[in-house]
Amino acid sequence: MADARGDVHRLEDRGAVLALVSLRETKAPKNRWRVKSCVSFLYFGAARQRSLERSRKQWVVKTRRFPDRAAAEAHAGRKREEILRFVRAREKATAGK
Repeated sequence: MADARGDVHRLEDRGAVLALVSLRETKAPKNRWRVKSCVSFLYFGAARQRSLERSRKQWVVKTRRFPDRAAAEAHAGRKREEILRFVRAREKATAGK
C-alpha cells in the first residue's frame, strides 16, 4: 500500500504495518532527500528481539541520505524489494516450524 503521493510504501497484514519505506525531502543544504526503512522487530531472531525489547524498540530503522530525488527514489525501490524478500523468507522459514 502507498500513500497518495507515493512517498510511503507500507507492507501490511490485516491493518497491522509490518514494514515501511518512506521518502521525504528535508531543509538540509545538501543531501536533502531521506529514505527511511522500518521493519517490525518480529521478523528478527530471538537474540535481536531481546536486544530490541530491552531498548524498548519495536522497529529496526535505517535512514540513508541522498543529494537528489532520482537517487533517493532508486534506492527506495531497491529497499522495498529487499524488505519484501526478507519478510517472505522469514514467513516461509517460520511456516515450516
